[in-house]
Formats: sequence, C-alpha cells, structure tokens
Amino acid sequence: MRIDKHKYNVHNAPLYADIEIETKMKQLFCALLMLTTLSACAVFPTTRTYFKPMNANNDSELAKSQSCGYHKAKFDGLKKTVGSTEVSIFPRLVEGEMLSAVIFSESSLFGREVSADALNITVSGSDETLKPSLVSFIARRTNDAGDKEMVWYKVEFSISVDDINTLRFNYEIKQGTDTKFEFKRVEQSDIYYASINC
Repeated sequence: MRIDKHKYNVHNAPLYADIEIETKMKQLFCALLMLTTLSACAVFPTTRTYFKPMNANNDSELAKSQSCGYHKAKFDGLKKTVGSTEVSIFPRLVEGEMLSAVIFSESSLFGREVSADALNITVSGSDETLKPSLVSFIARRTNDAGDKEMVWYKVEFSISVDDINTLRFNYEIKQGTDTKFEFKRVEQSDIYYASINC
C-alpha cells in the first residue's frame, strides 16, 4: 500500500519518514536473521581459562584442538616433529578436575604406542616429575595417503588443575631424547564461534 505523505501531519499521524525507517529496519532484521539461519552459526563474547602454549619456536608450532570455537585462544596445543614422528599435546583445564591431556601422534612408523614410562610432567617450577596415572587409547587410523598412522591417546595425572600455573610435558618421542612441551595457565577474554558445520 502506498502512503501519501501529504495526507499526514505531525498532529495526528506518524511522519512518512518514520514509517520508511521502520520498514528499512524490519528488512535489515529479516536479512540478518536469514543470514544467521543459513550459515547456522552464532558468535558470542566469553572468557576462556586454559593452558596456553609457551615454547612455540623453530622446533615446534602452535596447534588447535578444534576447527571452530575460540578466536584469540584457539591455539591450545603444541606440535613438534622428531624424526618421522609428529606429536601434538593438548592439556585440558576444567576447574576442580584432575589434569588430563590428549596426545595426537602421526608417524610413518606403524604400531607405535604411548607408554607412561615415556612421559612425565613438571608443574609450577617444581623439580619433581609426575608420571601419568592412566594412559587410555582413543583411536587409531591411517592417513588419506596411507603412508602414516595417526593415533590419539588420553593421559591423566593425579594432580588438580587448580594447583597448576605452569606446566611442562617431557615426552621421549625418540629413545634417549626428551621433547619438551610448555604451557602456562591464562585467562583470555575472547569471542566464541559456534557452528553446526564444525
């Protein structure tokens, strides 16, 4: 329906310009709603407390445990390569719970196992080392090229995350060589990107 703005005055009806603005706002809202629905995603502000990787340098690189999620705090693991084996460690921080981590290994050496004897941690500047209380197998599969095996493990330690400020994993990937993965507890203001496509 077309509105004749000359039939209205300020005393008895809304101005034509107000009606036009309201219509434009409704159209914009509908467009944003449709865009959000089609992309099936949501972004919202949050804070993440996690173990931030600390010693990414020439012999290691930052890694992330999930493709979507946090923005500033997306890198929550460290990846290192020793010989033909690539190892990533992702420590998990849940307030009040015992420390655990996921270890991902990709190697051309098939049949490798993660042993509790090959891994220990030191925490918050202490010289004392702690061995895992439990090592659990998660999954094993071959990569798309078929030339490497990928294995996931979960390791658990008998120490609460509440008692940890800094953390170092010492992992004997290659016999006689300890590879160090260092992390620091931080609280990061962030945004979280959630999507059904992840």
